[in-house]
Amino acid sequence: MKDFIILSVLVAVVAGAAIDSQEKTVEKRDLFDELEDYAQESKPVTITKKVPVPYPVKVEKKVPVYIEKKVPVYITKKIPVPVDRPVPVPVKVPVKIPVVHKQVVRVPKPYPVIVKKPYPVFVKKPVYVEKPVELTLHIKKKQKH
Repeated sequence: MKDFIILSVLVAVVAGAAIDSQEKTVEKRDLFDELEDYAQESKPVTITKKVPVPYPVKVEKKVPVYIEKKVPVYITKKIPVPVDRPVPVPVKVPVKIPVVHKQVVRVPKPYPVIVKKPYPVFVKKPVYVEKPVELTLHIKKKQKH
């Protein structure tokens, strides 16, 4: 068993040395590098096409023209037709509508009255009105000598 382990370790070491001797250098490429490669590979191509020149086309259209003509129609027999709802008919009878007219009304205005001299007014019974009045009293103390 020991010999198997030693032999497998020895094979791994030899294989590792062989891989180290054949080292490859791998470069990473990004999107910008791929776009440069694509731009170098593509070549500009000019495409020319013949465009037809427009020319006038005559189109004739038939337009209906209505001509009004009065043709007399004679009614020989009147036929009664039932009407399910009332039809508004214009009435030419004048209707009086009351209209309000403005009337001028004079309103008495106050005016100044001048009293030339005052006159006395006599009251038969006197009326007493009680009203509280605040009064402050200052009392001076006399000093004895």
